[in-house]
Amino acid sequence: MAYFDQLLGGFFGSLKKRIEKQIEKYIENYVKKILTTVAWTSAGVVMLLAGMLYVLQGIIIYLGELMPMYLSWAIVGIIIIMTGIILLMHARSRFQN
Repeated sequence: MAYFDQLLGGFFGSLKKRIEKQIEKYIENYVKKILTTVAWTSAGVVMLLAGMLYVLQGIIIYLGELMPMYLSWAIVGIIIIMTGIILLMHARSRFQN
C-alpha cells in the first residue's frame, strides 16, 4: 500500500508542478499584454493631447483676429471646461451603474 501512495504522490506532485508552470506562463503572458496595451495607449494619449493643443491654439489665434485675444482664450477655455464636465459626468454615471 505504501508503494501506491508513493507512486500516486509522485504523479500528483508532478501534475501539480505542471499545472503551476502553465498557470505561471499564462499569467506572465497576460501581464505582458496588459503592459503593452498600457504603453501603446499612453503613447496615443500623449499624441492626442499634443494634437489637441495645436488645434486649440489655432482656434484661439483665429478668434484673436475677430475679437480681443483675452476673449478668445476665455471662450476656448470655457468650451474645454464644459466638455470636461460632460465627460466626467458621463464617466461617473457609468461607474455608478
